[in-house]
Amino acid sequence: MEGWYRGLLANTAEISFLPVSQRSPNAPQISVPIMEHPHNDSLIAASAQVHSLTLVTRNVSDFSQVGISLANPWGD
Repeated sequence: MEGWYRGLLANTAEISFLPVSQRSPNAPQISVPIMEHPHNDSLIAASAQVHSLTLVTRNVSDFSQVGISLANPWGD
């Protein structure tokens, strides 16, 4: 397990992660009824929207009505 974790850290050393804050001003406005996990998904979508970023996910269907840029590199 420790080897896996060290490998994960080594592979993500140059990747930046945005903090997800429940205080995001857009989170309450983003909730969409079809979202499987509306609270978590709205925070993720709000973070992408606030920072004008593309959300990369396999789960594009839950975010398709939110109005943010989406990408599915897995091509499902």
